[in-house]
Amino acid sequence: MGVPPISQKPLTQDALSADETMLSLLEQSRDCVRILGLEGTLDFMNCSGRDALDAEKFGDARGKVWWALWPAHTQDFVRSMFERARKGHEVEFSADCPTQMGNMRKWMVTLKPMQTDDNTVVGVLCTSSDIDPAE
Repeated sequence: MGVPPISQKPLTQDALSADETMLSLLEQSRDCVRILGLEGTLDFMNCSGRDALDAEKFGDARGKVWWALWPAHTQDFVRSMFERARKGHEVEFSADCPTQMGNMRKWMVTLKPMQTDDNTVVGVLCTSSDIDPAE
């Protein structure tokens, strides 16, 4: 997996759209990086995230509500953390959640509101790291 190859033309200010540039940068992180819509939908996940979650492809999770992907007993808590971020607050928490293959992981999660210049929240940036990786 990884970032698709970029044209061999010299890069200019207009060579990549702002969205393409942002997504290319997010793909470089070793953490699981997701962009969540204002309703909590999973709109983007980087390749490190797909690897960490044992997800073969992102399409299966795209558009699903993020907290619904967590175990039932943590969904209300995870949703409340998302709601705080959606209201403009940075949030950190840790919680257990299995990968798509059923391997239990403990995640350190940071939620940051994505805001415009006038502080309007337009999405939530979610990063998570496995804080107890299997040896």
